[in-house]
Amino acid sequence: MSPFVDADAARRACYVGVQTVMSSTNPDEVTLQTLHEDVTAGFAGLRGEITSEFAGLRSELADIKSGIADLQVTLVVGVQSLPGRESAEETIRLLRESTRLQAETLRLVAALVNRRGNGGPAA
Repeated sequence: MSPFVDADAARRACYVGVQTVMSSTNPDEVTLQTLHEDVTAGFAGLRGEITSEFAGLRSELADIKSGIADLQVTLVVGVQSLPGRESAEETIRLLRESTRLQAETLRLVAALVNRRGNGGPAA
């Protein structure tokens, strides 16, 4: 069901209600009572539709709130599992140390290859 009211359907329902009430009494006699009965009959179905639409919207809103709560928990857990600043600094220090050791190893290998290429003795 659409959350928007079909104005034509409401008018038709009101007109049917007016015809029903007015045909049971003198059609020339219009009083506050007959107007009240007409409006009540015409909008009785509309009230039920609106009530059911609001119930559906409340249910959807509850689902959205639940989804947001789940997202908040996921974000908090995810942020807490990230390494702290000290851990990140330690990781960077270790990576730099590893890079320095690899560079030194490559320098030694290059020197060894150079000696072998020049006819020098292998170490």
